[in-house]
Amino acid sequence: MDAEVPRDCVSEDGREVWLSSGRLDSSWLTARPDWLARLPALTSLELSNNQLAELPDWVGTLTGLTELDAQHNQLTALPGWLASLPALTALELSYNPLDPLPDSPPGLPSLTHLYLAYCGLTRLPDWLGRLTTLTSLYVEGNKLAELPAGLGNLTALNGLDLGFNQLTALPGALGGQTALTRLNLCYNQLTELPDWVGTLTGLTDLDLSHNPLTELPASMANLTSLATLDLRGTRLTELPDWLQALTSLTSLHHDRQNPGKQA
Repeated sequence: MDAEVPRDCVSEDGREVWLSSGRLDSSWLTARPDWLARLPALTSLELSNNQLAELPDWVGTLTGLTELDAQHNQLTALPGWLASLPALTALELSYNPLDPLPDSPPGLPSLTHLYLAYCGLTRLPDWLGRLTTLTSLYVEGNKLAELPAGLGNLTALNGLDLGFNQLTALPGALGGQTALTRLNLCYNQLTELPDWVGTLTGLTDLDLSHNPLTELPASMANLTSLATLDLRGTRLTELPDWLQALTSLTSLHHDRQNPGKQA
C-alpha cells in the first residue's frame, strides 16, 4: 500500500475506508484526499459520526462504491450525485434529520439495503416503491402514521423494520410481500391486523409487541415457517388455539397481561 495512504483508516486490500468518529478533516469537504486516487479497488466508505451537514461532492466520483455509511451525522437532504453510484448496494443514513425526503428518486438501480432509521420521517416518498432490488428496508424510529402503497412493489424484500412509528393500519399492498422473512411492527398503534398477514408464508420472525392488539387473525395459522413471535405489551388476554399449527415456532413471547385489571 502506498506510504501516503493512512493505514489506520484503510483496509489492507484497499477496499474499505473508515473516516468515522471525527476522522473526516474539514478540508476534505470540498476536495477529495489525494490518497483516495490510489485506491482503485475502493468499494466501502464509512463517514459516520462526523456531524456532517452535507456529504462531500467527491463521494459521487467513487463510482465503484457498493457500501456507503453516513449514519449519525446532521444530514438534512440526499445529495443529487447518489445517481452517480450505480453499483451501490447498501446505503446507511440512519440518525440524520432527513425529513422530508425528496419527491424525486435518487436512482440507485442496484440498492439492496436501505437504512433510514431515526431520521424524523413523517412520510415515505412514493419512489421507494421503485427501488425494486431492495431486500432490506429499515425505517424504524420515525413518525410514520401511514405507508405508501408503492411498498407493495418491493417483492424482493426479506427484511422490513417498521418498529417505533405511529402506524394504525397496514396497506393491503404489503400482502404481496411473500419473500418477507423478518417483519418488525413493534411499538406502533395497531389495533388489528388484516387477514392478508396470513399470506406472508415466508415469515420466520414477526414482532408485534407493544401494539394495542386485542386479537389476531386466524389466517396467521398459515405462517408455518414462523420461528419467533413476539406479542409482549399487547392487549391479548389469551393465546388462540391455532398457534398449535405453527410447528416451526421455537420462541413465543407473551406477558399475558390483562389491561382491564389493575395491578
